[in-house]
Formats: sequence, structure tokens, C-alpha cells
Amino acid sequence: MSFGPIAYGATLALMIVMLAGTMLIDRQHELVVRARHWLHALIPGDRGPLLARSGARLLLTTSLAGLTLFILPPMGEMPPDWQIALAFLVWIAWCYRYGLVSRRRVGLAAVEALPSLWLSLGWAQLLVLARII
Repeated sequence: MSFGPIAYGATLALMIVMLAGTMLIDRQHELVVRARHWLHALIPGDRGPLLARSGARLLLTTSLAGLTLFILPPMGEMPPDWQIALAFLVWIAWCYRYGLVSRRRVGLAAVEALPSLWLSLGWAQLLVLARII
């Protein structure tokens, strides 16, 4: 199946929206604070707040990216390889700027982007399977 320039432009625009959305989610602390209090009760010691913040951010960003990959044309199917490659580049840019362990390091951002992309594709696959059922 061949996609025209409109589909490519829409894909790029949605990827930019995904990146901007993850930046906005990163700045919204209400959900992170709730998750931190919940996890702090479960995990004793000083690691609770860090794990809660990191886990909530990872869950929100990967689910948003998975939803974006699911919505992109062809909608309702697993994304083609070029969309996955573009999503990987967006993940590298996001991890370079807002990553958990790789801020301002390109090599570590690429390493951190791999599991994020994998989780995003898992969310997209879950949505595809839910659509089939």
C-alpha cells in the first residue's frame, strides 16, 4: 500500500504533537505526586518517590506514544517500519532532553530510547488486539 505526501505530513505532525505532549505531561506534577504517595506507602525507604516519578512518567509517555502510533495511517494496524524508525528518532530526542538517565548524552539517549520504543509498540499492539476483539 502506497501512502501519499499527506499521510507522510500527517505522520510527522502527529509525531511532533507526541513529542510536545510528552513535554507537557512531564510538567504536570499532579499525577506524579499521587503516584509518589501511593508508591511511597508500598516501598519503604528513600527510593519510593524516585520510582513513583519515573514509573508514572514512563507509563504516560509510552502510552501516549503507543496511542499515537496506533492512530497514524494505516489506522488500527501496526505501524510500518518507517514510522517505527521516526518514532525511535523522536524517542532519542525526548530522552536527550527529558530522559531518566541520559540527559544531554546522545549515546545514552539512544540506549534509553530502545525500551521506551519497545513499550510504545507494546501499547500500540495492545490497541490493535483490542480493536480486533
